[in-house]
Amino acid sequence: MAPVRLVDNPVIWLGFTDLAFVDPVGTGFSRGKGKEEKPDKPFQDVRAYIASLGSVIRLWLSRHQRWTSPVWLVGESYGGFRAAAMAQTLPHDSDVIVKGLVLVSPALDLSALHQTERDLLAAAFVLPSYAATAAAYEGASASGSIAEAERFALSDYLVGLAGLKGQPSLNDPLIARVGQIAGVPADIVRRYRGRVPRHIFAREIRRNQGEVVSLYDSTIARPAGPEGGEGGAGDPVLQPAVAAYGTAFNAYLAEALGVHTDQPYRVLPRDVSQQWNWQGERQHGSEGLAMSSLEAALLEHPATKVLIVNGRYDLVTPYLSSRWLVDQLEIPDATRVGIQLRVYDGGHMVYMRPQSRMLLARDAAELYGAAAPTGPTQ
Repeated sequence: MAPVRLVDNPVIWLGFTDLAFVDPVGTGFSRGKGKEEKPDKPFQDVRAYIASLGSVIRLWLSRHQRWTSPVWLVGESYGGFRAAAMAQTLPHDSDVIVKGLVLVSPALDLSALHQTERDLLAAAFVLPSYAATAAAYEGASASGSIAEAERFALSDYLVGLAGLKGQPSLNDPLIARVGQIAGVPADIVRRYRGRVPRHIFAREIRRNQGEVVSLYDSTIARPAGPEGGEGGAGDPVLQPAVAAYGTAFNAYLAEALGVHTDQPYRVLPRDVSQQWNWQGERQHGSEGLAMSSLEAALLEHPATKVLIVNGRYDLVTPYLSSRWLVDQLEIPDATRVGIQLRVYDGGHMVYMRPQSRMLLARDAAELYGAAAPTGPTQ
C-alpha cells in the first residue's frame, strides 16, 4: 500500500477564487540566486522576506495581466504574520490594494507566543486551550467551562500571577484553580509558579496514560518516551504531517503534472528557521510589525475584510491570542465589523479535519462574497 493517497478536495476554493501559491525563498522549490556562498541568506530577514513576496505578487499580476482582479492574501502560521504585514506594504511599495485577508492560525505577535517570567499574557492566552484539551480527554462538554476559562485567563489569573511572591504553596487558591482548569496536578502548576509551559502541559495531561500530546493539536497523542519525556521522537502531528505532505506533493508533481526534478521540495526547512533574523519584527513599537501594519491598512482602506481562523486545540498560536490582539486595534467600530474571528475544532493545521476544512471554505467564500462550496464532511 502506498504511504499516501491523493484524493480530490470536495470543498476546494477554486469555485469562488483563483489560487496562486507562493513559496518564500528557502521553502518549496524557491531559492535565492547570486554568487554568494549562501544566496538564500539575504532573504532570511523579516523585512527582506516581505519585500520579496511583494515583488512576486507585482510580477505575477503584470505577467498574467490581472491588475484589475481583486487581491486576497491567505497566510497560515508565520504566513499569517507576513500577510498581515503585507496588507500595508503592498499598497505602499507595489501599488497593490489588498481586498481582504484570510489568516489561519496566525502568529500575529511573536512575543505573545512565548512565555517568559515577565510576559503574563502569553501564559493567559494558552490557558483556555489547556481547558479545551482537558475537556476533550474527559469527554465533557466544554462550552461553559471554556467560556469561564477565557474570563479567568484575562482577569483573576493575570492579577494572581502578578501578585505571586516566591514559590507559592500547594494550598494557594490560584495554583489549585489553574490545575483544575488545565487538568494537570497542582504540584506541576506550583513548580512553574502558575504558568505551565506548553511542552510541560503536553507531557503531563496524558502522563497517566503513558502518552504525550501534540502542541499542534493537543487531542492527538503518541506513546511517551522514558519518564514521560519525548524519547527523541518529534511532535505527534508536525513531523508526520511534514513527511506526508512532502511525499504527496512530490507524487503529485511527477504523476499529475509530469514535473521531474532532482531539486528537493522543502516543506519545513529547519536551517531557515534556525538562521532567521527577527530583529525587524519589533521596530513598529509594542504592537509588533504584523499588528501595526494591519491596523494601518485598516485605517487607510476601511473596506478591507479580514477572516482570522484558529483551532481550539492549537497550543502554538492559541485562539485567545488572536481575539485579544484584534481587540487592541485602534480602529473605528465601522471598520471592526469587517473582522471575523472563528474557532474550529482542530489544531494549528485546522484544515486537516474534514468538518473544519468545510467550515473554513464556507467562511472564506462568505468573506469573498461568493456561494460556499458544498461537499461531504467526512
